[in-house]
Amino acid sequence: MSTAGQLRPPPVFGEAFGQRLEFDNKPATDTAWYDMPGMTVTLPEAGTYAVTTEVTGQTAILPNTSIAILQRLLVNGAPLTNSDRFVLHTGEAGTGGSSTYTAVRSARTACHFVTAAAGVIVKVQVQRLAGAVNGAALSPGQPYTGVLGTGEGGARIEYRKIAD
Repeated sequence: MSTAGQLRPPPVFGEAFGQRLEFDNKPATDTAWYDMPGMTVTLPEAGTYAVTTEVTGQTAILPNTSIAILQRLLVNGAPLTNSDRFVLHTGEAGTGGSSTYTAVRSARTACHFVTAAAGVIVKVQVQRLAGAVNGAALSPGQPYTGVLGTGEGGARIEYRKIAD
């Protein structure tokens, strides 16, 4: 609440929305981190921010397959310490043919505190980890795994300044 002669500064906040990112065109052994398209913000002024991400992962896996999708923040190109979070982790040990899939969708919201100078760039990256269970082999392009975009279940980053 402001008192006579004092004005509260306007809030500093913003958000960006992500687009779909698919992993099924990447080798099953690929463990690289990928930038989430559209999920980048620039912090407008120095201070401490609460940065919140929402990421929704989806997979359709064959029997004897294990999949994980992780998210993390990059601050000016460097991974933010302890920002890795599971979005999705599932394993299917069982029997079935090449047309027997288990579909899983999972969302993760994470909040991190970032103290930064003006103009710092914060972006979201995702990683897929895939493996075989019980000695099964993964086929190229399988399993289908992706991160959904806005309008499909969500990919969003927002920031809100909480301290100078």
